Amino acid sequence: MINSNDIVYAQKQRLLRKSKKIKQTVFAELMGWKGQQECSEYENGKRHYSEDTLQKLCKVLSTSFEDFIKLKSKKNEKSDFQKPNNSSGKSKIKTGSSHDESLLLMNFKKILLEKEMAIRELKLELCKYRSLNKTSGFQTDSDKKIYVLI
Repeated sequence: MINSNDIVYAQKQRLLRKSKKIKQTVFAELMGWKGQQECSEYENGKRHYSEDTLQKLCKVLSTSFEDFIKLKSKKNEKSDFQKPNNSSGKSKIKTGSSHDESLLLMNFKKILLEKEMAIRELKLELCKYRSLNKTSGFQTDSDKKIYVLI
């Protein structure tokens, strides 16, 4: 059953995911969800956040549960991760060695997942060409050459 907390969690998830520049497809993969659609359903408040989901979400987004709860939703505009700089009025993101390392690790995971998705697409193409009969099904000689290269 969806409650008011789920709507708030959805806004916070979207805000934090976007601040870390993670696409929904990559985030869904990290969370172990079926795909981008499930991530969208969570972020649009159509799914209930279980305690396990919240814990995994915090782990994937490299934040503590307390920081996630304190994070201000879109309505309040500013988050606890961004505090104004007194001299220039611009916002700065808190940095610390563990935060920097976890952000770097998250970026590596993101790149790795994107590469894995590209490999899956190539494997699908390979299966497509393997399913063709060796002599029939080719439209041109270049198709035969591509098949032989694979």
